[in-house]
Amino acid sequence: MEGKHFQFIALTHKGMEASTAVEVREITSAKTELLTEAVLFSCSIENACEFAYKTQSTRTVMLSLNKGTILLNDATSYAALVPDVSDYLTKEKTFQVTCDKETHELTSQEINDACSTVIKEKTGNQVSYKNHDITFLVFTREKKAWFGIDLTGFDLSKRPYRVFLGTNCLKGTIAYGLIRIAGYSAKKTLLDPFCRHGIIPIEAALYAQKISPHYYAKEKFAFLKLWPALKEKISNWDNKPTEKTPEQKPIFAMHDQFTFVSAAKKNAQLAGVNKEIEFSRADIDWLDIKLGEASIDCIVSYPPQHAHAPEKTTKLMHNFFNRARHFMNTKGKIALIVQQNTDAVLHAAQSNNFKLIEEHVLFQGQEELPIKVFEKQQEKK
Repeated sequence: MEGKHFQFIALTHKGMEASTAVEVREITSAKTELLTEAVLFSCSIENACEFAYKTQSTRTVMLSLNKGTILLNDATSYAALVPDVSDYLTKEKTFQVTCDKETHELTSQEINDACSTVIKEKTGNQVSYKNHDITFLVFTREKKAWFGIDLTGFDLSKRPYRVFLGTNCLKGTIAYGLIRIAGYSAKKTLLDPFCRHGIIPIEAALYAQKISPHYYAKEKFAFLKLWPALKEKISNWDNKPTEKTPEQKPIFAMHDQFTFVSAAKKNAQLAGVNKEIEFSRADIDWLDIKLGEASIDCIVSYPPQHAHAPEKTTKLMHNFFNRARHFMNTKGKIALIVQQNTDAVLHAAQSNNFKLIEEHVLFQGQEELPIKVFEKQQEKK
């Protein structure tokens, strides 16, 4: 298990491919190849399973068993990808086939059924959609498809701690992508001044503390059924929530409404990182006094989007950047999701000595999330 290398695919969100590739290299030291909404890499099974457990950026991780070109309207071309799976699907075991696709020529069920029929003919094993032992996954983009084994068994982007939520709530994977775009590390201070449900600070704390977002759900991972010996190793793959990393600098979660601060605290407690985050109710107009001069290295946030009241955005963003010029370190970065009133945000940044240095677009499902990254410039004397 440790020596031989296999090919794996980390499935992620559109726009997150580069962040996922960085994370793959950090955890496995493997070389990476970017696909659409996925990253290809090769390593040992144990390293791949460790990545599946630790990752904050992916939706699922699959062991690739075969790949090929398919006809988008022909289910038999998908079925032709099914290889000999007897090494993994032993007698008495049940299975299911799922599909991750972007085209609409065939339904997922048609593809799943075609592949399931081939597996049953080759092995004699039966399909079970409730209590299956192994999940085979068909991943397809454009006219290319990969057939393999789902190592996770559930959607990794669904965080167990996301309980106290409201509208416009980010997935943990997207929040993680934001902090990486901002260049955050445990050696930097981070502020989310519009913390809402606390997702961004929580993901930052998990990353800084090197704790899996699924620390309390280890038993759910599908790879433990395939390789039971990994049950003895999974507990050593990350830190315990009670073991604080000494070098971590403060993470601040703030909002001007107590209900959001309370929800963020509760979610952080469920994630096991509530002690690593400093929560407070604070109005934007008082942030510079509350935080102190040049105290923040990164701001990562999803500000309120006033689609029908642009004057509110203009005032809010001007006040925010005006205060940020005092409490941000020089060369400090701000990464914001800006879906509405972009011109007002850009003008407020420029007026307060912040330069737009990067633009990204992440997708949460079908929702487009434009990201603007600003850097504080040296004040002119």
